[in-house]
Amino acid sequence: MDRGEERLDGWKAIARYIGRDRSTVIRWANERQLPVHSLPGGKSRTVYALRSELDAWVRGDGDAPPPGEPPPAGSKPAEPQPDPAGAPEPGLPPADRVVDAGWPPEPAPAMAPRAATSRHEQSKRRRISVAVAAFLVLILGALALGRFAPGILPTPGAPSPAALPLPPAMHRQVLEARDDIASRSAERLQRAIQTLTRLSNHAPDHPAIRAALAEGYLLAREFGALPDALALERAESEAEALLATTPQSAPALRVLGVVAYWRDRDPARAGALFRRAIAAAPQDALARQWYANILSDNGEDAAALREFDVARALNPGAPYLLADYAWALWNAGHDEQAETLLRELALAYPALASVHDCLSVIALSRGDRTGYARHLRLRAEIRRSPELASYARVVEQMAPRNAAALYDVMLTRALSQAEASADPDHSWAAFVASVFGDRTQLLATLARARANGEQWGAAGFTRRIARRWRDDPQVTTLLPPLAQERIEGRSAMLRHFATQ
Repeated sequence: MDRGEERLDGWKAIARYIGRDRSTVIRWANERQLPVHSLPGGKSRTVYALRSELDAWVRGDGDAPPPGEPPPAGSKPAEPQPDPAGAPEPGLPPADRVVDAGWPPEPAPAMAPRAATSRHEQSKRRRISVAVAAFLVLILGALALGRFAPGILPTPGAPSPAALPLPPAMHRQVLEARDDIASRSAERLQRAIQTLTRLSNHAPDHPAIRAALAEGYLLAREFGALPDALALERAESEAEALLATTPQSAPALRVLGVVAYWRDRDPARAGALFRRAIAAAPQDALARQWYANILSDNGEDAAALREFDVARALNPGAPYLLADYAWALWNAGHDEQAETLLRELALAYPALASVHDCLSVIALSRGDRTGYARHLRLRAEIRRSPELASYARVVEQMAPRNAAALYDVMLTRALSQAEASADPDHSWAAFVASVFGDRTQLLATLARARANGEQWGAAGFTRRIARRWRDDPQVTTLLPPLAQERIEGRSAMLRHFATQ
């Protein structure tokens, strides 16, 4: 077999190969010695597996699934395997290792009556009894003196080592990293990710560190310079590992909800993940805010504003929350209210990248090319993104002088970004063509999107396209089938883009 075909990269590919979900595969790698390897170079948990090793594990040459779970298709019960090394797979987090008796467990064979015990065996038993008694005396004495070391005799129901409190110095560093993440500053986000990555080397799988890392990676795509694909992949990896040890982790569930919506384009699954996060932690303002964001993008305005009301009550005055709320108002067609709030935020919080992102698009939508260029440049400077900064400089030079050249640059970039994606989305390219009044390009872009089987959210874009071209039968025919399914109240009927 070719080496490229032999290797499976990433938890998703491994899970698909053995017919399990990713959380189960991660748990089996940690607890059941599923042969998964980590690539060197950090804690992003870039993993791979070899098909031959997985096949051997499934055949029963490795540890079997835990009791109570059916084995993968085509597998057979595994024989008990001794663990000669007693250590986890290199690169994987440490886990308690238990020699499994196979699945399903077989009844123990009947024991034959034993012969009379020899004098030698009786002497050996007495020596063992004395040793055990001495050991118990030592334990009881240590307990009486308060010097019993945690972990020698685990207490029933005690937390796992990963969930134990961090040492004070590490705890302070986690809190500082969380403060950096909350700032939404590109520089501080980068510092937080570096700190948390270093801490995770000393406390693998600690839920507080994993949760903060997942959130940090996710926000770095919007407020930092981390590319979307890389940020989402790393956030997903941390969140899945956290969910494998803490199934009701609200931070893990909401991060996976973001990934499901924005990368995987699966609104129903995203909604289900967010509702699980909210059920697990009803007072989690970020879960409410991020759920509101996807509802707004999907055009479900009433539900979005409902969740924003809860988020604002839980986290009043948070500028990044108010920026998202303003964007939801614009998506819903409340242009003046949205722009007023965003301008107030830009004055009070000039270093908040998302505010300038929203203001740039709003300026473009009403034909203000100079305003678009200015806010685009400010966003690029705040994010410290070289590629975005280079594009912004070109736009700012062209905006006041040459509309045709500006349109050509913007459309070329929008189309190239959509075509470069494994799962293309031409909604921004269609919006750009619509803003500049290029009907031919708009129709071509809509037709290309339909041919690709694309499903869009982007309610703010699609509604304005529908409004501008409401008397054009070709546009009004091509646009509605691109709508995504609803997040709340799944229906067999496609929703229609509003033309308000």
